[in-house]
Amino acid sequence: MGKTWVPIRLVILGVISGVVILGFFCFIIFFSAPHLIPPSATLTQLRDYLVNGSSSEQAQAAVRLNELGLTAQDAVPDIIHVLRSDSGLDRDLRAFLIETLGVVGLYRKDVMEFLSQVPDDRYEFFKVPESMVRIHTPADQAVPVLIKSLSSPISRNRKEAAKALGQYKSEASQASLPLARVVCQDDTLYVRIVALAALRQIGTNAKVTVPTLAQLLDNKEDILKVAVAQTLEAIVGESFSNLEDDIGRNQCNQDVIIVAGAKSWYEKNQSLFQENHKGNPLYEVKPILDKDMISNYTTRVLSKKPLSSDSLKSRQDK
Repeated sequence: MGKTWVPIRLVILGVISGVVILGFFCFIIFFSAPHLIPPSATLTQLRDYLVNGSSSEQAQAAVRLNELGLTAQDAVPDIIHVLRSDSGLDRDLRAFLIETLGVVGLYRKDVMEFLSQVPDDRYEFFKVPESMVRIHTPADQAVPVLIKSLSSPISRNRKEAAKALGQYKSEASQASLPLARVVCQDDTLYVRIVALAALRQIGTNAKVTVPTLAQLLDNKEDILKVAVAQTLEAIVGESFSNLEDDIGRNQCNQDVIIVAGAKSWYEKNQSLFQENHKGNPLYEVKPILDKDMISNYTTRVLSKKPLSSDSLKSRQDK
């Protein structure tokens, strides 16, 4: 009898210990794991989760509202309320909620007003320009905000503001000189390139920038020079690469030719443009600081030896 009692006692203690440990882990899992919002949740329930739920529930609700699109317009006041409350929301969730406003807030004036008030020094601002465009914010309301944002201390915000200005095209003509200033002064090559793309979209309404851009044709950065020449082509409606076909048979030479053609064209036509801002320090050309960005926009100009100026001139004279 004494020999069998010890093993039975140990078994009982082991069973009790196992139950206790299992219960502990079940408790931890149940209370620490994020609660999943049921797939059947209604719009009203999703709005409640967004306003009153845990951070995990807020994130899930945001995703579901984004997926619902325009059918979730009734949630707009809740989204704006959560963003304005600034209740310690994760910055990525704030950015996603602003993106969601761009999805569900089509033509809504309350969304337009809110987006125009988001500070451009905040991380989540980079979603504001895109959302402004998506909800069809009128140019007279969006363009001034976007122009101001070209001076944001965050390069990503400046880039998105420039990109959105390009999407307003001719309606953003008042942004032409501010964009030219970005092209000349911004410390980030990526932002400069995007600003040039915006000027190309604005097109002939950006002719006031021609003298400013022309000075960049002598910049040391080949990528920037080519982008500037292409932008000048779009603005003035000219082609700067209409030289002999044998000169531009490869992309390397073609890039060199378009820059040379832009310089030649400007020398002949600069008297047609008013240079009211010539010498203005706002349009002083500054060097590019972030050289690592160049690799993302490299062209064969950087890896192949271009035509010399003498060689190019001799071919043009033929």
